[in-house]
Amino acid sequence: MGETLYMFSVTASTSLHAVRDICLGMASSGCHVCLEGMPALLPGVLSLLMVAVRDIMSAISQRQDHVKVMDQEIPLLLTGRCFGTSLPVPSLQLSDITQGIFRLVSLALPEEKTIYEALLLTHGFVYAGELAATLVSMLSSFTALVHPACYSLNNVKAWFTDAADRRDYVIKEQESATLALEEEVLLLAIRDILTPRLSDQDVIVLTYLFSIFYPRVKFNRGYRSLQEDLSMTESRLQVALQSTSDLVSHHKSETAIFVDPKEALVSVLKEFGIAPCVEMIAKLSQLALLLSTQTIVIVVGDAGSGKSTCIKAVSQAHRAMGTPVNTETIVAQALKTEDMFGSYSQGSSVWDDGMFTILLKQFSAMTESDGFSWLTIDGLVTPGQLDTLTTILHSNNTLLLPNSARVRVGDHVRVIWEMEDLSSLSPTTCATAGIFVVSADRELWSRVLQQQLAPLDCQELVEVSSEVLGAMCKFVESHNVVFAVDVTMESIVMTFSAIVSSIAQSHSLETALIENIVVFAASWAYGGILQPDSQTKFNEYVLKTWPFPQTNNNSTIWDCLLGDCCVLLPESPTSPTAGLSSEANTGIPFVHTHRMKRCISVMNMCTSVLRPVLLVGEMGVGKTLLMRE
Repeated sequence: MGETLYMFSVTASTSLHAVRDICLGMASSGCHVCLEGMPALLPGVLSLLMVAVRDIMSAISQRQDHVKVMDQEIPLLLTGRCFGTSLPVPSLQLSDITQGIFRLVSLALPEEKTIYEALLLTHGFVYAGELAATLVSMLSSFTALVHPACYSLNNVKAWFTDAADRRDYVIKEQESATLALEEEVLLLAIRDILTPRLSDQDVIVLTYLFSIFYPRVKFNRGYRSLQEDLSMTESRLQVALQSTSDLVSHHKSETAIFVDPKEALVSVLKEFGIAPCVEMIAKLSQLALLLSTQTIVIVVGDAGSGKSTCIKAVSQAHRAMGTPVNTETIVAQALKTEDMFGSYSQGSSVWDDGMFTILLKQFSAMTESDGFSWLTIDGLVTPGQLDTLTTILHSNNTLLLPNSARVRVGDHVRVIWEMEDLSSLSPTTCATAGIFVVSADRELWSRVLQQQLAPLDCQELVEVSSEVLGAMCKFVESHNVVFAVDVTMESIVMTFSAIVSSIAQSHSLETALIENIVVFAASWAYGGILQPDSQTKFNEYVLKTWPFPQTNNNSTIWDCLLGDCCVLLPESPTSPTAGLSSEANTGIPFVHTHRMKRCISVMNMCTSVLRPVLLVGEMGVGKTLLMRE
């Protein structure tokens, strides 16, 4: 028809103001508008949208020059039209006014088995009928596992294309195709494309489904076995990193340290203080593979689950192999839409680019010889920002700005988006963007502990530390202990390791003293970040579980000193309880209470082994004075 069409992804978080702006733009510009996922709008917002669309369509049918939309009268162009899309869910119920305004059109696909069989035949599969029938049965079990958009027809085509490449490679070696072989290459393709979108627990379920529907492909259940038995860790990592490196292969520097991608990742993980286990290398290889094929990659995971670490590890692996990676990070929640993408100058028609637009133009202007360019967005974005950002997916790698300008995204540029969940994304975005899920590993802290204590070369210390920290972790989880600051178990382990390493510099790690050292360090690592009420509960638990000599019943674990003999000793009542700083730089007297002296002592332990310290407290409690002292 030759009309301009704007696509808007609307969700439950889309505000009334955003809907109003869409309606005003449609009426005044005469463009066509499509609201993807329209029934997901909140009832109040959807109701007002229906009223606005009804008024605009009524004015267009009467060929009026102006229309009043939500108490605002604007000029009207008669070419404006409004469309909406929705997934065919059983619970979908539209109001009478919605059905009266919109003409409902149901789009039904032909039989899935017929489509899959035809696609498999075009990709050269001999046993297309058997594969298609089994695939349809398995996909019917995917409903509770992954979003339906993840196995849309476009994604299924990607599975078949990837499987065909693997099949052609294997046939060159074996010169024959069997049903078991074609099933295996199809499973490999489905796994490599779906696994990054799943949590570790869902991967186990996926493995179970594979074993039920494809019994000819033999592998054990479980995440580790899936990676090992289907040979993903080595081969796919090699393909992922080397295929992306080929894009800028002519820029390989003479400072390249590693040729093997796996060795590069293992080295980087060791630098980060992370044990290079099979699971971690497998996950990083999946992220590398996504970054080699997708312009926008969404990294999903809880706060502290390691999203940023995974991105840094892959970028460092590229650098270790001689390929430069330029990175920039934007905190989305700190920017308004106009600051992120741009806006017109106040009182003029001059457009000023925002931070994201400026960085994207700079990265796209670089040549492939300058290496990769990764632009990371950290945090949720507003629905308006999401609509602008996802134009890259729908417009052939081109960002469409609100002023109708276009920014071509270079082939070497990747936009990485970190978020905690996918609730704000439309099904279209989920289906077209690369999605990488980072699951919180409940055993990660144990591997971090082993890595941090390894330089001390004391296996008994590692075992006792793991036992004490594990017991404290279970107590905290089961007794509603409240932290003063949001912190992960890995961060607590890092603080614990810093205190233990500092003590080990001046004390020998004798068997009889190890438990005292561990209890002292663990109590400070945990207790130093608890709310006052929770500190009391935690103190009672520690003193009951690991008793030590004390002079009175009012003593707490934090009132104790670590004596020269590494025995937990309560503060002596005869020792000075307070004092004034003799050389106060601030000119303000500083009282050396027992609590302040303990804080300073533990801070010194952490800084002596080059660990940063973060003080948390209400305004005016003395954080700045403590640091200056």
